[in-house]
Amino acid sequence: MSSGAAGDRRVVFAVAGAAALALLARLAVLDARPFHWDEARVGYWTIRYLETGAWSYRPVAGGPLLYHLGAVAMGLLGESDAIARLPVAVAGGLLPLAALLFRGRLDDAEAVALAAVLAASPLLVYFSRVLRGDVLAAGLALVTLGALVRTYDGETGYAPLAGLSAAGALASSGFAVAHLVAALVAG
Repeated sequence: MSSGAAGDRRVVFAVAGAAALALLARLAVLDARPFHWDEARVGYWTIRYLETGAWSYRPVAGGPLLYHLGAVAMGLLGESDAIARLPVAVAGGLLPLAALLFRGRLDDAEAVALAAVLAASPLLVYFSRVLRGDVLAAGLALVTLGALVRTYDGETGYAPLAGLSAAGALASSGFAVAHLVAALVAG
């Protein structure tokens, strides 16, 4: 465990540094390649939603959260492959911050190591640069787990975060149900 406020600040700064590096890795040359076919479907439906305000759930393409986040990003910054990927890249870049939810169960070095793995995992870096709901669903499921652990440990203020992040995970991808099943089995 940490040794007082100075130790807590060092952990927070280290985790924030990992998140900053993760953001850089995910945002660098985000427009270096065009959409592949799967991204193109989601991008097309996002632009249709932006233009018409109408959307429909397409289980094959993931939940509606991508359409809404993409529409906001494109509405503010314009339409491009990079802007469409931006919400997923930002969410993937911020994922190391989830390590802070586990500080009650991990010592300082373990919390920083978890943040480093979430920041630098090749799979997470790659899929954070793709317009799909996988990283959003997995990241929000991890936040849900962390918030539930904090709630279980008596910090009831984290219960609303658990509910919101679980809803976001389900809105990101139908596969989030598998995360719930895995968490129940692990519990």
